[in-house]
Amino acid sequence: MQTCPNCGASFEGPACGNCDLRNVDDPDRRPDSPWVAVYSGERKWELVIRRALENAGIAVRHQAVETDNPYYRLNIADVALYVPQPDEARALDVLAALKEKIPEAFPEGTL
Repeated sequence: MQTCPNCGASFEGPACGNCDLRNVDDPDRRPDSPWVAVYSGERKWELVIRRALENAGIAVRHQAVETDNPYYRLNIADVALYVPQPDEARALDVLAALKEKIPEAFPEGTL
């Protein structure tokens, strides 16, 4: 067990799960918090949306969304983005602000 010099949290492994966004895809990150979906849409918007959430200090995980259309599966597969449940409200605020700037990233039916 180590103590993070940045936030003081205890952690195991190479990086702190509370504040080190380099390990956001680590399945063991913040295991005490369930993850909730906050966005689903085209993969081409993933980086923009992910960066906005990370810049707000929110950890992000992603998952490809299976589709029945082989064209989409091979080329522009959909993606779902997840954040820790305690950060859900902040993440939705960030996404609402981003939706005003780039509405095409949030077609009808996205979270």
